Amino acid sequence: MIATEGYKINNKSYNMMRITIFVFLFSIILTILLFFYNKSLSGDIDNINLETTKISENIKKINEDKKVKLYTLVTTNKTYLDKYKYLSNIPLFLNTLLELSSKSKIAFNGFSYNEGSISTNATSIDDGYSYASSKVKNFVKDFRKGENGIFSLDFITSFNGQQEIDFGLKFKVK
Repeated sequence: MIATEGYKINNKSYNMMRITIFVFLFSIILTILLFFYNKSLSGDIDNINLETTKISENIKKINEDKKVKLYTLVTTNKTYLDKYKYLSNIPLFLNTLLELSSKSKIAFNGFSYNEGSISTNATSIDDGYSYASSKVKNFVKDFRKGENGIFSLDFITSFNGQQEIDFGLKFKVK
């Protein structure tokens, strides 16, 4: 019986030794495979870094071109340029004042423009059909109601006269 038990012990230790050797060989093979996989990935990363460097250098060369710099500057500031293009359209503002003058029968004298604000003086004269004061009153009332124009009436800076009324106006460009 002792020999049988010893045989079982030797068989168990032999199986344990086989498992240990198998795990050891598996870990060595896995380590070697991971080493080569890591080396392959490192090579790929180096290639990608090299391509990225080349692309960055090409972008830098392209950005040094004056036309590209100008285009970038214009596209970056397009909203500001469009706003100031509109705000610097003086002929449009003058034509609008002339239309207001003929429509309301009020003469505008002088014109000052500064950063979206127009200052002007106006004169309203009795013409036999309507009083100068009613022309001014109707002009201000109608202008403040209207939302279609390019100006909004900011405030009246001065007001004097009776038969001939002189008054100063300030408009904001919409």
